[in-house]
Amino acid sequence: MPERCEPFDANRTVNELLDDPEVREHYRSLHMFFGEYGFAPLISFLRGYDIALLDYLPENSLFDGFLEWLHLRRGLDPCTPWEYYFIKKYGDDVETIPKFFETWDAFRAERDKNGLHAFLQEYREYDINRYGRITHSRERPYL
Repeated sequence: MPERCEPFDANRTVNELLDDPEVREHYRSLHMFFGEYGFAPLISFLRGYDIALLDYLPENSLFDGFLEWLHLRRGLDPCTPWEYYFIKKYGDDVETIPKFFETWDAFRAERDKNGLHAFLQEYREYDINRYGRITHSRERPYL
């Protein structure tokens, strides 16, 4: 006889859900939340959640600094959306999901330890050292 699932707790936030080790362990079952298998449905869900979150708490983006972090730490082209890094490197299937969580956790650990401001300052300095001016940094002057 199969084990019974715990009732869904509607009071859990998406952040809590995504940080839950049991949810991550059974990432193949995440399609229950998204309606289909693959990495792209997860990203679409997270992007939608992030956009809704920004409407209410602008300072709480799930991905604030993630693109810059991937650029510095993983060599992502700064003009490429971060989702494409995972799709190009690992493909668009459920096997990509644990790689995403592993990478996202590394980013969040560094951001939480040093602060977003410190990381963006590092990115700004990298930008100036590499290109001789601010090109991709958020401080780039508009032309």
